[in-house]
Formats: sequence, C-alpha cells, structure tokens
Amino acid sequence: MRINNKALKIVMMLTLSTILFVACGKKEDDILTPAVTAEPTKGADVTPTVEPTAVPTEAVAAPTEAPIVVDPKATIDGTTYKSEGYGFSITMPEKWVVLDQVETYDYLNTSMGGSFESGEVLKTTMESQGISYLFLATNSEMQENGATDNFIVQAMSSAMLGGLSLESMVGTFGTSAKSQYTSMGATCTITEPVKTTKDGMDYFTFDIVANLPTGAEATDNSTVSVYQSMMYFEKDGTIMQLAGTAVSEENLELINKVFDSIVFE
Repeated sequence: MRINNKALKIVMMLTLSTILFVACGKKEDDILTPAVTAEPTKGADVTPTVEPTAVPTEAVAAPTEAPIVVDPKATIDGTTYKSEGYGFSITMPEKWVVLDQVETYDYLNTSMGGSFESGEVLKTTMESQGISYLFLATNSEMQENGATDNFIVQAMSSAMLGGLSLESMVGTFGTSAKSQYTSMGATCTITEPVKTTKDGMDYFTFDIVANLPTGAEATDNSTVSVYQSMMYFEKDGTIMQLAGTAVSEENLELINKVFDSIVFE
C-alpha cells in the first residue's frame, strides 16, 4: 500500500503536539506546530504543504525558567549531528539530508506557508516559549508518491513537565498519543517504553504503529499505515525528544538503528 504525505504529516504533528498536551493540560487554542515530510533540497525552491494542528495554549505559555538557548557549537559532519551544549551526537543513515538549525527553521516556516516573517522569527517565537528544534533530517530516497522518512529533534524545558518525572511523562505520552489517534478514527499500537542506560545516561524509547483512515466517505474503509519511533532523555533541565517517522516497517527498523548510534558525552 502506498504511503501518502498527508498521513506522515498528521503523525509528525501529533507527536510534537502530544508531548505538550501531556505536560500542560487539555485546553486547545490556535497555536500551531508544523510537520515536515518532504525532502529539504538545499538551494532549491521548496514549497511543501502542511496541515497544522492545535497545541494547548498552556503548553506555549512563557516558561518559568529562562528560554532554551540552543548550543551555538553544534556541528554537522556528513550525516552526524553533534551538540556540545546538550552533550550528545547522533548519526543518520547514508543518503539522508541533515539541516542545521537555521535551515531547519527556514524549512519549517516554508512548510507552514510562510506564516512567520522568516525562519529566524519562528525560531525566536518558539524559543520564547521554551521550545527549540535542533535539526531536521530526511531520507533523500523518496517513495514514488513523494513520501519519505524524516527525523526531527526537539528540546523543551523540564519545567514544562509540571513536576512529572521523565519516566512518568513517557508513559503518559504513550497513553495520550493512542487516545489522539483513536479520536482521528485510527487504530494504534504502542510498544511499552524501554529504558536504556548508555554512557551513564538513561533514555526511553518506544514505537508507534497507526492505521489511519484515508477515505472521505464513511463507507470507504481504506487506511494508510504510519510508523514512528520515539526517544526521550533529560539533560541539565532540558527534555530532548527525538522523533523518527518512517514510510514502512522496514524503515522503522532503520530509524531504531539511528537511536542505537547515539553517543552521550
């Protein structure tokens, strides 16, 4: 079955909004979080479409701590991203395109139809709310219908968890994600979170497989499957969310290998 871009956009938006939903309550408003699935081609005119979703108003209120400042010493070497400030590095597969932070925000703003004056304005807005996107990467080998695997890293203040431990938040996130998928008419399977300790750092991972309805009519039972793998760890008052979305179960295994490549320093 072909995987379409719309389904992948939905799952990415769901992921980025649900973590805030878990941390900060259920009240919805008109603050938007973008989703990305098209290949970001450097130097080319990229005008992808995006279907934004609401993020809880309380989730984007000014944090009680200072806004996140992303490490200016972050570097990209081939397909390896290294952040000295957050103390980790991670390597994407060959043939993936890795965008630095400036390119990531420019691309996200384009994906939102230029909702902000520039990517820099979007960056400033997000950071004032205690949220930062570190980098975006996509599989340059797109499917026939234009869908592709993608990977994004988001940082948010631990203060936004409202006193929850990281382990509790991860469990609650899975429950809320499943509830949101169900509200969209999807069936959803979420694996139990797995705690791993590597280089002295604890992190949690789990997979999501959802079957989303694609038909506009009630009698149309066609569905599309989306696959996602999540990773969370906490570093010096910051929660790191790593989200990979795949177009197939086989590619989901590839994203899980990306998690295996992480090095904590």
